[in-house]
Amino acid sequence: MNRHIVYPGQIPLDTDILNAIQDGYYGNGWLAESIIGTGNAVVGLAVAPTIPASLQVTVAPGAIYSLQTVDSSAYGSLGTDANQFVKQGLSKTSQTLTVTPPTTTGQSQNYLVQVAFSEVDSGAITLPYYNASDPSIAWNGPDNSGTAQNTVRQDLCVIQIKAGVPAATGSQTTPSPDAGFIGLYVITVANGATTVTSGNISLLTTAPYFPTLPQIPTAVQNGQWIYAGTFGGSATALTATLSPVPASLVAGMVIRGIVASTNTGSTTVNLNGLGAISIVKNGGASLAAGDLVALELIDLAYDGTNFNLMTSPKSGFSNRQIFTSSGSFTPPTGVTKVKVSVWGSGGGSGGTFASGSGSQGGGGGGFAQGIIPVTPGTGVTVTIGAGGAAGLGTSTPTAGGNGGTSSFGASISATGGAGGIAANAVVVSSVVAAGGTGSGGDLQVSGCTSDAAYLAAGTNNVVIGKGGASFGGMAAHVGLSSGSSSMGVTGIFPGGGASGSGNQANGAAGAGGLVIVEY
Repeated sequence: MNRHIVYPGQIPLDTDILNAIQDGYYGNGWLAESIIGTGNAVVGLAVAPTIPASLQVTVAPGAIYSLQTVDSSAYGSLGTDANQFVKQGLSKTSQTLTVTPPTTTGQSQNYLVQVAFSEVDSGAITLPYYNASDPSIAWNGPDNSGTAQNTVRQDLCVIQIKAGVPAATGSQTTPSPDAGFIGLYVITVANGATTVTSGNISLLTTAPYFPTLPQIPTAVQNGQWIYAGTFGGSATALTATLSPVPASLVAGMVIRGIVASTNTGSTTVNLNGLGAISIVKNGGASLAAGDLVALELIDLAYDGTNFNLMTSPKSGFSNRQIFTSSGSFTPPTGVTKVKVSVWGSGGGSGGTFASGSGSQGGGGGGFAQGIIPVTPGTGVTVTIGAGGAAGLGTSTPTAGGNGGTSSFGASISATGGAGGIAANAVVVSSVVAAGGTGSGGDLQVSGCTSDAAYLAAGTNNVVIGKGGASFGGMAAHVGLSSGSSSMGVTGIFPGGGASGSGNQANGAAGAGGLVIVEY
């Protein structure tokens, strides 16, 4: 942006003033173009009924922004300027428009409120001029000709109303804007109408309003000018409309909007009729079913080839449901993916009978975790595996039971840990019980094996076998048994195996499984 320079003692010229004005004009024009682009845009100019209601409407003050030639006619002594930038045409006061209902019964008529940019020279007066022969008496106009000259170059917003053709009510059509004009509102009146109400006035979807709302003066900074509202079209062929209307797709531009329907596969978006463009994710992959979720807000950024999904609905999970017993999970509306964590149950520990004997613990349950696709409203069966039963310390001791399998539908599951064997001799057991395994999802962790019971070095004390831990849990452990009966300890939830028993005692049950669903 230029700034004109003048000097002390300099005889001022008309071009000093004109250049200063022109420099500011260029600055404002390019600033408007940088923010709005080169397409037409309007602010204000709201159409409303009169108070009291009549067959007239009022158009509020406002402005139109339009790409125009700087000066098609001479601007004072600066002459013409064929450069272009965005100019602002103003309508500084409210204006009143009149509609006339059709005269035929059963007919209605649409009136179009249209606006256009106009530049006119006005304010013609006869100006005083310097009289070199007698400076005390000014000339009347140039060369004392008395000619009036324009003093203002006005950039205006011209408002007009255009009548459509009357037709049977429901079949009337809205007239197209005249050349150079932009349609903003439609006013519909029927035969016999005596007033226009707000119900008769509708905003055209193509009206290029720039979103500088009075209550949000920083609409540009808030991103409202990229907001398309709810995407139109179908689930896999979205449409979006921005205002002001972009002239073309430019790398870096962003669309923000609400998804109307969950997509069912690869998806495109057509912005302001500029053509269907693929939406991609993760650096170029096509969308899969459920990547766009109904009623979620998304951002799409154009990279010159595709629109990239920058925000993913349900990329985080804010709700969860915990299952410690079998049941069913029904995905709420809009939920097409869930994060599922599954623990199998722990194995029970074996019983002992002989004095000085010790049994092994039960194995820990397996674990699996993953993101699982679901259908809103369709229940998914959740199964929780029961902990393995405790072995009995009878004259014929029994082994602990195997832990049960937990699962979420058929997609993801985790088996339980093995039960610990019984011990019926002074010699302690040296066999361990295996942990369970996970299946499905993208993370599987096997449960820990149990410990075998053994004699503490240099003593007759039996060290009871620990139960195997499940993912994120701890091992169940009794410790030493020095001749007295030591029953097993129940496995630690979730999915922990029970610890072994010693010296004529029952084993213990493994801990139950667990399923956590996050959405």
